[in-house]
Amino acid sequence: MKALTFIQPWATLIALGEKQIETRGWYTNYRGPVAIHAGRKLDLEACEQTEIKAALLKHGICSPEELPLGSVIAVSNIFDCVKMVGSTDEKFKAAIPGYKLTYKEYSLGDYRPGRYAWIQAGVKRLSCPVPAKGAQRLWQWEGVA
Repeated sequence: MKALTFIQPWATLIALGEKQIETRGWYTNYRGPVAIHAGRKLDLEACEQTEIKAALLKHGICSPEELPLGSVIAVSNIFDCVKMVGSTDEKFKAAIPGYKLTYKEYSLGDYRPGRYAWIQAGVKRLSCPVPAKGAQRLWQWEGVA
């Protein structure tokens, strides 16, 4: 199964269903299942942002130290990848052609024009994190979800 490594807290936000769109600086042709891997990096500054902190608290995560690191924590399905364009809406810097962007989703990603929105659905959080070494870009995970 393909896998994608995320810095925490973004991996957990996807696993919890709080974030459905991943923003990356590169396009992918890949469509299908993907393992969500929480890398070993933890962005403590991001964990203090109001929207992120509230989303984690909603699920009982009170401290960044509770976030799993170095593990596959969920499985999702990538079904589209769209290049972001400039927005005419004053609230947003970018728009995703064919999709409506909510303020919550916007606050959980890097939505600058020219970047790519990886649209996903069907997220299934694993009952127990599976330790795994991550990699850059899409990589092959041999584990079982």
